[in-house]
Amino acid sequence: MMNENPFPLHKFNVVELRAIFKNLSLDDIVQLSFTSDDIRNALGEVSLPISAVEIFYSPRKSSIKLKSEKGDILWTDRYPNTPMTFVGEIKIGRISLKCMKSGDGFHTRLTDIGQGVFTALTYFTDIFNFKNAAISELALDLSIVPDSRIVCSQFTAFTSIERLAVHESIRDEDAEKAFALNFGWIMKNLKPKEIYIGVEIMEPVLTKRRGRFDIHEMPRRFEQIFDLDHICVKYSEWITEKDFFNLNVKTAILMNSSLSETSINKFIKKWLESDFDRLNWMEVKLPDRNFQQEEILEGLDVEDDTYRLENTRCSCPFRRFETVESVPFEFPTASKKVTRDSDSTIATISIIRDTFFFHVRNDGPVTPPVPPPPPEQPEQLAQFEQGVVERIMRRDPDEDGREPDEDEFQVDEDGDEVDIFNFLQIQENERNDPMAFFHRHQAIRRLQRRRNQQN
Repeated sequence: MMNENPFPLHKFNVVELRAIFKNLSLDDIVQLSFTSDDIRNALGEVSLPISAVEIFYSPRKSSIKLKSEKGDILWTDRYPNTPMTFVGEIKIGRISLKCMKSGDGFHTRLTDIGQGVFTALTYFTDIFNFKNAAISELALDLSIVPDSRIVCSQFTAFTSIERLAVHESIRDEDAEKAFALNFGWIMKNLKPKEIYIGVEIMEPVLTKRRGRFDIHEMPRRFEQIFDLDHICVKYSEWITEKDFFNLNVKTAILMNSSLSETSINKFIKKWLESDFDRLNWMEVKLPDRNFQQEEILEGLDVEDDTYRLENTRCSCPFRRFETVESVPFEFPTASKKVTRDSDSTIATISIIRDTFFFHVRNDGPVTPPVPPPPPEQPEQLAQFEQGVVERIMRRDPDEDGREPDEDEFQVDEDGDEVDIFNFLQIQENERNDPMAFFHRHQAIRRLQRRRNQQN
């Protein structure tokens, strides 16, 4: 039954509205904002806080994800292939976007992707409180962001930019030039803690050779990233040996690198002689050949690494590439370690084909240790196994007159059944016995015959 005396929400004061809205989800609040301008203004006065924002400019699907203590909501600039309902219109200035609701979130569609993202975000800032919100990731695809400075200028008011990721699905030279020209401004004003650069930008340079000046193209340098916490560069051939030595980062992933084994060897020696304690993880990947381990380890006092006895994987949450998803790393058994004399800090060195890994410490949750090996078999079982093998070899019957084929490779010793086939397999792995393979082969044949008889 409908209340005969409804009281409009916009007539409540801020304290009363907070008490009402605290019981609503973000999803409910967004839908409520479309009911009237008065309700929308009331929501703006209450200003429910947003803690983090993810923003993606992508030709496939741009999106905004808002996070808070009350949950998350998602907006995209594409209509999904799922049932939707119309919830209202997003109106900012002269732009009006038809907003649809699906089980995944809210959706609008606009030809100008950049304008659509900005319009949707502006609408959200009118109904939520972004004062203490950080951008956990701002991802730009240059194929749809012709002027990266204009786009980035829209986010300078946020408290921090945790990660800036730059991609390029389809090459756009004008967008590349704009990004290269404004990169210094972007870094100065956004101040990201982490960056992924997934574009290769060439620029003309003037060099003098044999008394003549030549103009040719070289990869664009991005020196501003050398002091960030975490960097991942997809095309890092521009990073020289000198740059490599002077990196002041916690995590560095350098792909398509031009560094040599000699450079990496010098880097390790330089680290051993320094007191630098900022580095956690270094990764260098070559574009077209494998590393020569002997050259990298030349002149180093290395030992077999013991990290796997403590953790199964490297705990580096910032080992990530195109996306924010961390990619775990499992150390190979052939890993080595070096120890710094000044403070006994240990670093693990792993070389897997075309990639060099240098791990100093964990900066995230620690993975469980490697499970211990199975306990040794009891002495009486070993004696029993030896007797069975000898009887199998001689084809002798047992005390009950059964042939070896009939004893089914099990024994009831103190009420415990023992599978001789499994035991022989363990024995083969644990000792260097030339007869172990033959013993196991015999056990397999007899076990198969037993199962066939049972079937």
